[in-house]
Amino acid sequence: MHREFFEAKQAAKDQNEGYILLAAVSPSNNNLINDLLIEKKQKYEEFIVQTCEISRKLGKKLVIKTHPKQNEYDISHLIKKFQSSVEVVRQGDILDLISKCDVFLCTDFST
Repeated sequence: MHREFFEAKQAAKDQNEGYILLAAVSPSNNNLINDLLIEKKQKYEEFIVQTCEISRKLGKKLVIKTHPKQNEYDISHLIKKFQSSVEVVRQGDILDLISKCDVFLCTDFST
């Protein structure tokens, strides 16, 4: 599967839209002790805001793909002041987004 993805990425290079893609996986609410720490949630929020600020300074559009799980943390209040340069995608295939981005970031482990 990885080989197919990278071959498709190479073929789609001409379709590159030049944005920064952030796969935002928020701390869990599933009673994982480490993820329930206030400090962990604060660091997550700070990372989201800093990424928005950096992408704006670079003049790059930021696309944030949130995890599709039901209890995913809502980040809309964090990006209000960046809305003209930030798009949040909640559904859909991340592979399509990856193939069109310049930079790919992820906040946590994810498949």
